Amino acid sequence: MKLKSIEAQGFKSFADKIDIEIKSNITAIVGPNGSGKSNIVDAVRWVLGEQSVKSLRGTSLMTDCIFAGSKTREPQKRAMVTLTFDNSDHYLKSDFSEIAIKRVVYHTGENEYYLNHSKVRLKDITDLFLDSGAGIDSFNIISQGSIEAVVNSKPEDRRIIFEEASGVLKYKKRKMESLRKLEKTKDNLEKVGLIIDELSKTVLPLKEQSEIAKKYLALKNELEELEISFLAMDITKKNEEYQSLKNEVESLEAQVLALKSHTTHDNSSLEMKRLECLKLEEELSIRNQKLFDITEELAKKNSEKDITIERQKYSVDQEKVNEELLRLKEDVLDLEKKGNLAAVDVEDAFQEDQRIQQELQAKEEEISLLRVKLTHIVQSKNEFLRSLMNLKNAIDILENNISQDVKIPSAVKSVLNHPKLKGIHGIIGKLIEVDETYVEATSIALGASSNFIVVDNEIHAKDAITYLKDYHLGRATFFPLNIIKSRGVDSETLKLASSFSGFLGVLSDLVRYDAKYQNVIENQMGNVLVVSDIDAMNQLGKMIHYKYRVVTLDGDILHT
Repeated sequence: MKLKSIEAQGFKSFADKIDIEIKSNITAIVGPNGSGKSNIVDAVRWVLGEQSVKSLRGTSLMTDCIFAGSKTREPQKRAMVTLTFDNSDHYLKSDFSEIAIKRVVYHTGENEYYLNHSKVRLKDITDLFLDSGAGIDSFNIISQGSIEAVVNSKPEDRRIIFEEASGVLKYKKRKMESLRKLEKTKDNLEKVGLIIDELSKTVLPLKEQSEIAKKYLALKNELEELEISFLAMDITKKNEEYQSLKNEVESLEAQVLALKSHTTHDNSSLEMKRLECLKLEEELSIRNQKLFDITEELAKKNSEKDITIERQKYSVDQEKVNEELLRLKEDVLDLEKKGNLAAVDVEDAFQEDQRIQQELQAKEEEISLLRVKLTHIVQSKNEFLRSLMNLKNAIDILENNISQDVKIPSAVKSVLNHPKLKGIHGIIGKLIEVDETYVEATSIALGASSNFIVVDNEIHAKDAITYLKDYHLGRATFFPLNIIKSRGVDSETLKLASSFSGFLGVLSDLVRYDAKYQNVIENQMGNVLVVSDIDAMNQLGKMIHYKYRVVTLDGDILHT
C-alpha cells in the first residue's frame, strides 16, 4: 500500500484545486515559511478522521479549515480533500486495488465522508486504516513539533507509540472494550439477581391472586354468557310479539283498504242512483207539464164543444153540426186517453222515485255502518301503534341498559364484581328507576356521576380504594351513605318554577328509589329542574337567575 496522490480544494490556504502526485522513492515539498507545507500534512490527517480543531491549528470550529478568503479572493463554501492509495497488495482490508477516500466540510459545519465515491461513516474510514500504520494517531505522520513531544513524553506514552508501531494497540483496545462490556454485563447480572430476589418474595401471593383472578374471570364470563342468553331470549320474544303485531296491522290495513274500496264503489253507485233520480224527477216534471197542457187543451175543447152546442141552436145545417160534434167527442176521448197515460207515467215515475229514495237511505245507512267500522279499525290501528311504540321503547331501554353496562369503567366493574368487598350497594345509575319520559333527561343530568359507587360508610370506601391501588386497576368515586348530604331547591325558587307552564318538576321527585338512598339521590338530582323543551329551559333559567341546573326531556342542559 502506498499513497498515490493528494487532491485539495478550499482547504485552509488552498483556494484553488491542487493535485499532488506522490511518485516512487522520496517525494519532498520545500518552500518558504507560510507557503502551506504544513497544511498538506494537516490535509492528510484531516481526511483520515482528525476531529481536533486545535491539532489542525484552528481556533474552535471545523469550519476554520475552509478557505476564509483574501483581498482578491472570495471565501469558499466548502473544503474538500481526497487521498488516493494504491492497494494492489490488499494491505488494506478491501477488495479494491485502488482506494480513494474523501472528506468534505461545508460552511454550515456538516461533514461528509466518501470511500470510492460512496458515502460512508467516519467509523468505516477509521476501521479501514486501523492497525495499518496510516491512522491519525500513527507515527507515519509526524506533524511539526511532534518529534519534541515524543522525546519529552513519559515512558507510558512512548510505550503506546511502540505498541501502535508494532500493531499491538489494536488488540489492547479490543481487550479494553471487551473488559468494559464484561463489567457492564456483571452489573446487569447483579441487577437481575436483585430483581429476582425481590420478585421471589411476591410469587406466592401473586400465584394465589392469579388463581382467584382466573376463577373470577371464569365466573364473570359465565355470568356474561347467561346475561347475554337472557337478553337474547327477551329480544327474541319481543321480536316475535313485534312480528305478530306487525302482521295484525298489515291485516287491518288490508281490511281498511278493502272497506275504502267498497265504500268508494258504493259512493259511485249512490251517485249514479242520484243521477237517475234527478233524471226521473226531470221526466216527471216534463210529464206533469204535458199533463197540464193536455188538461188545458181538454178544457179548450170542452169550451169549443159548449160553443158548438150553443151555435147548434141557430144552425140550419144539422148534419155539419153532428159531424163537428162527433169530431169533438173523438178529440175529447183522445185527450182523456193521453191524460190517463200521462197519469200512469207520473205514478210510475213517483213510485220509481220512492224506490230510489229508499235505496239511497239504505246506502246511506250502510255507509254510516262502514264509517263506524272504519273508525273502530282506525282506533285498533292506533292502539296497535301505541303498543308497538311501547315495545320499541322497551327494546330501546333494554339496549340502553346493555350499553350502559358497557360504558361502566373497568375500575367500577372491578369493585362491583369483587366478592370480598363489603358494603357495596351499586352505582347510582342502577339504584334508580326512571320512566321512559325522563330517561334522557336523567342520563344527561347525572353524566359521569351515574357510575359513582354507593357504599355504607367511608371505611368500606377506603377498602375498595386500597384494592384498586394494590392491583393498579384505576380510579373510582365513592358515595358513603353516612356522609353524603342531600341538596335541594329553595322554596322561593321552587314556587316560582311551579308557576311556569313548561316546568315538570325536580328530577329527584321524578325517579323512583329506595328511601335509604334519599341523601345520595337528592345530592345529585335534588337541585336539577326538568322542563319540557329548550325554550322553556332558557325562560326558566332566566327567571331563576341561573341558580340551578335546568334539563329538558330531550337532554338539553343549562348549567348554573
